[in-house]
Amino acid sequence: MLNQVDKVEPMDEWNSNNCIPGCEQQKNIDAKIKDVAKKFGLDTKNVIPVSCGKKYNMVTLVETITYAIPKEKKLTFVNSVLNENRSEKAKEEAKSGFFKEFGEFTNTVLNENRSEKAKEKAKSGIFERLGEDIGKSLAGNSGKDIGKTLGNFVDNNIVIKLLNEFAKLVFPWWPFS
Repeated sequence: MLNQVDKVEPMDEWNSNNCIPGCEQQKNIDAKIKDVAKKFGLDTKNVIPVSCGKKYNMVTLVETITYAIPKEKKLTFVNSVLNENRSEKAKEEAKSGFFKEFGEFTNTVLNENRSEKAKEKAKSGIFERLGEDIGKSLAGNSGKDIGKTLGNFVDNNIVIKLLNEFAKLVFPWWPFS
């Protein structure tokens, strides 16, 4: 992140009405991005120019962070961001991370005590479609109990409806049903 880009010279070029840099200012911002990327060995696309004070490019920053962090942290991160800085892309990525983690968790819990035949049957059903494990974030006996209870719901529609209703309670911005 390259913050306070509104203070890059020539500062008087900053377009306050549209909250964007002026032409010369943008050229200088681009030069600073290249310099920072070179110094830290980064791709220039990973240096996001922002102005927190002017609320410039905050949505792009949130999206970039959402894609970069581990899937088990995406939903919590997006939920903690101001609504004005949450894009549909960030929400979708957070939702995807949530379902992948949930799938991993349920597969782990259900496969601990199943026969090989039952494990194969589960792999071809809902848990394969939901994704991979949420066990890391729900570790412990209460997490296992939740996973076992949800594991009893074999019908994909019931599980997705249940998860969406739960997510709506926990995450006020959750738009999915």
